[in-house]
Amino acid sequence: MKFLKIALMTLCLASANIFAQEIGFGAHAAFEYGFLWGLDDDWNGGEGEDNPSGIGFVAGVQGRYEYRPFLHFTPEINFRYSKLGQETDFYEVNFTQMDLQIPLLARGIVAKRFFAMLGPQLNFSVSNKVTLDGETIPGNVVDITYSLDEEIDQSVFGLGMTLGVGAYVIDRLSVDFRLYMGFLELYPDADDRLMDLSGARLMTMNFGVGYWFL
Repeated sequence: MKFLKIALMTLCLASANIFAQEIGFGAHAAFEYGFLWGLDDDWNGGEGEDNPSGIGFVAGVQGRYEYRPFLHFTPEINFRYSKLGQETDFYEVNFTQMDLQIPLLARGIVAKRFFAMLGPQLNFSVSNKVTLDGETIPGNVVDITYSLDEEIDQSVFGLGMTLGVGAYVIDRLSVDFRLYMGFLELYPDADDRLMDLSGARLMTMNFGVGYWFL
């Protein structure tokens, strides 16, 4: 009987140790460069040929489940802030975006140091705003600074694919590069006489740092 108790206790401790080795928890932060793609060439009434682009940041938490030593499941929950813009001769169009991101990534480990990532990403819009900002209204003698809110709502839900590569600098600290391509339109119900945002989708490039606490 005593032997059975010892055996059960040993089995429980071993199971807990294996489980602890299989899961992990950490944090991830990244600098982002993003732009809208899928727009018509004359989306802005011919005022500018370039699509809106800009910078932002991403920060959040990440988890890890070691399915195999060389294959990990690493989902994340991130907050994203970004401001995309495009200048014309008279004003600048700015797209301020705040999202909750959930990348569901599979991570393949190579030589215990390098890794590649691939998986779908869900985006949920927290807050967004489209404004026309300028310093001079054409026809006026006096310079006037202005900011006009456009009644253009961003889609609440977004879906895309993320792929990336990275490497461990030290045991738990890693750096990575990611590319995200959105599949769904950001402004499906946009109806504005100054801009045609039909077909607009998001693409981003992230340069990040991750650290595993466990």
